[in-house]
Amino acid sequence: MRNFEVARILRNISILLDMDDVQFKPRAYEKAARSVEALEAEVEDIYQREGFKALTQIPGVGESIAEKIVELIKTGRLGYYEELLKKVPVDLDSLWGIEGLGPKTIKVLYQKLGIRSIDELEKAALAHEIFQTTPLQGKNRSKYSGCDRIRQNRSEADSFSDLRSHD
Repeated sequence: MRNFEVARILRNISILLDMDDVQFKPRAYEKAARSVEALEAEVEDIYQREGFKALTQIPGVGESIAEKIVELIKTGRLGYYEELLKKVPVDLDSLWGIEGLGPKTIKVLYQKLGIRSIDELEKAALAHEIFQTTPLQGKNRSKYSGCDRIRQNRSEADSFSDLRSHD
């Protein structure tokens, strides 16, 4: 598993924990994600060559996060992440990139309107539904009423997906 994939999952765990109002852990997962992204060697190679202990030497990666990285490396999946996603099954990779949408707002959009993706957010914005039941107000409201930022974010996400698929 490549570093960017491990980092993406660690970052998504951070976001999901933040949505649940968990204290401290989101920052730990975010720090670990940044450290994994910054590694010159692939985290999988480090584990294969030097073992579990080497993972705990990565800044921000303690035993608990190292165990999760090992599970990702060995299985390509992470049960802990999958359990967190069941609570708020949204497309974090695309929604998180939209300016003004933080973890709490994404959670409210899902809980109150069932919004899981950029497409669903765009439909709700065009129908002005998101402004009746969510905290999107003031200057943020103007960003979503025209959906320009949503479309731009979708284009950026599609470009990123295209780049990843060619790896």
